[in-house]
Amino acid sequence: MKMMLRYTYIGLFFLVVSYSGFGQSEQSFIKFKIKNAGLYTNGYFAQYNFDLYYNKANPQQSKFNGTVRTSSINTGVTMRDNHLRSKEYFNVKDFPEIVFVSSYINVISSNELNVSGTLNVKGISKKVNFNVKVSNDINKDVLNATLVLNRLDFGIGKSSWTLSDVVSLDLRYTQENK
Repeated sequence: MKMMLRYTYIGLFFLVVSYSGFGQSEQSFIKFKIKNAGLYTNGYFAQYNFDLYYNKANPQQSKFNGTVRTSSINTGVTMRDNHLRSKEYFNVKDFPEIVFVSSYINVISSNELNVSGTLNVKGISKKVNFNVKVSNDINKDVLNATLVLNRLDFGIGKSSWTLSDVVSLDLRYTQENK
């Protein structure tokens, strides 16, 4: 019992101190957070490809597509990352990629868009939509979005009293102006 309690404390310590930015570029990123045992676990996907084009003059002609390598998940704790790569969670051997393809862009305001499309995770496709905030300067456009998903909708793990069903994804894409 003492040994199990000790491992629980060690695990909680690493859970709390594990997120420190992970060296990911602030230019573009895909980060996530999920509540686990009452605390937030943060992480990111290190390998992804944004096939994204923002058309400032005609935003409806923009495209917001992307692919994520599931094996690149990183929470800062190798044991947890390997568990997330397992069949129970992302099953990276059978489903190496998460894919999003936009189908419609709706202009909300001069600095906000609503993007609709299909998200495919573990072979399960769902229609999703999310808002994208656009900020511009002389040299670049920066697009930020937050997407809130139910992990169970995509077969990521099972129902749990310690792990939240809700995961929040933060995405940033920086496009150099030409």
